[in-house]
Amino acid sequence: MKRLLWVCLTVLGTVAQAMAQELEQQQETEKAKLLNVVLDTRYDFKSDLDNEHGFRVNNLKLIVDGEVIPGLRYRIRQRLNSRQGSADTESHRENYIKAMDHAYVEIDAGTNFTFRAGKQNILFGTFEFDRRPFTIYLPSMNYDDLDSYTIGVNTAYTYKKQIFNVQIGNSTYPHYAEKEFAKKAFAVNFRWEG
Repeated sequence: MKRLLWVCLTVLGTVAQAMAQELEQQQETEKAKLLNVVLDTRYDFKSDLDNEHGFRVNNLKLIVDGEVIPGLRYRIRQRLNSRQGSADTESHRENYIKAMDHAYVEIDAGTNFTFRAGKQNILFGTFEFDRRPFTIYLPSMNYDDLDSYTIGVNTAYTYKKQIFNVQIGNSTYPHYAEKEFAKKAFAVNFRWEG
């Protein structure tokens, strides 16, 4: 009976993943719209040695994005089930802001340059940042230990399908700066996509 349950859950999970990928591909090929609203979820079945079994919601995100005019885009992505920080150290409002992954405006300047300002992914080089974070089931140590998002600006230059990015944002580790500069610390990231 347990084997049959595991086989059924595996098949169901595989079919659901294939359908989600198909839907994601369809969404990417559609023309940009003024307003797109998506509720993105991830449910897992938890089973461990302590005989704890059950489904749980790992991620619940509200995504609002669109293109106002050709070349002017916006994106807001809010985690609705985030529990970052404790009530003793941070207010509910700060937790809500930390749960906002994206809140940016992006402008194309001609065919080669794109400028982005607001809260966005930090430009790391690990494989996880090219994918949606909640599709990662086993992250690398780099991804697991570092903050993923920052408020800043990014300039991207595209040349023959190669993209060169320069990003300046708030430092996620100001404690490495001298005390007098801790609240003024910035991070500069360079990334080549090609």
